[in-house]
Amino acid sequence: MPAKSHGESKTRLYCAWQNMKARCYRKSTREYNNYGGRGITVCDEWIHSYENFKGWSIQNGYSDKLTLDRIDVNKGYSPDNCRWITNKEQQNNKRDNVIYTFNGETLTLAQWSEKLGICYKTLQKRIRKWGVEKALATPLRTSQVIDLTGQKFGRLTVVSLVSTKGGARFQCICDCGNITIQRGDSLRSGKVVSCGCYNREQLKKYWERKRCKCT
Repeated sequence: MPAKSHGESKTRLYCAWQNMKARCYRKSTREYNNYGGRGITVCDEWIHSYENFKGWSIQNGYSDKLTLDRIDVNKGYSPDNCRWITNKEQQNNKRDNVIYTFNGETLTLAQWSEKLGICYKTLQKRIRKWGVEKALATPLRTSQVIDLTGQKFGRLTVVSLVSTKGGARFQCICDCGNITIQRGDSLRSGKVVSCGCYNREQLKKYWERKRCKCT
């Protein structure tokens, strides 16, 4: 359908739709060999209809901060195989990622780096030198830790590094004044944003709204 019919030819979502098709069908595109050249296609529902693609995207949480990702990297673009995720999540889903299993947990190198709080390149060198098990099990030296001191995550400001055993742990002070110890990976991923006060406030608001509806 011509771009003028919807007036969105310059939007990020429309460009994502066009780029998706180009990767699969335009041989002059730099990424064609990794997509169309491997047999990756766009489903009939999307290939000729931006409106269908847009409708699915809006219903599935699209925002300008997210990127289009195929859940199974060996299958094509379709509603049941696509999602909108962060760029970081997409990097972890690349088909050429090397994964490592340790203590029953399987993660990409980037995910292990975040979990353990070790610089990506340092961890990569460790694995090459020592092998996976020793590289992931050996306690960190302070110089190898990604230092978060002084950084703020949600309501938490990192005060100091307190432990490196099993992953970096930091002492933090919350905006409410409480002191708490948190894992570095939990802070960087956004899983932890306060000492617990934020969750308590949200729970309180929830029950207040519920009481209002009942009266």
